[in-house]
Amino acid sequence: EIMQLYHHPYSLDSQKVRLALEEREIDYISYHVNPLKGKNMDSPFFRMNPSAKLPLLKNGGTIIYDTLDMI
Repeated sequence: EIMQLYHHPYSLDSQKVRLALEEREIDYISYHVNPLKGKNMDSPFFRMNPSAKLPLLKNGGTIIYDTLDMI
């Protein structure tokens, strides 16, 4: 199963994770979440991540919230 990355392009933590995935040539699906429009508070995203922080990496049933853990 391909990893899913929920992020915002201008988030520094999101950029770090994307760079790490690209450097390792890991395939992932990119989902842009715009916190300025409250998209991080939408029900489906908020259920996965009650802190509503970005980025979020989902790998199968495993959800990772911490940027350093993702890298």
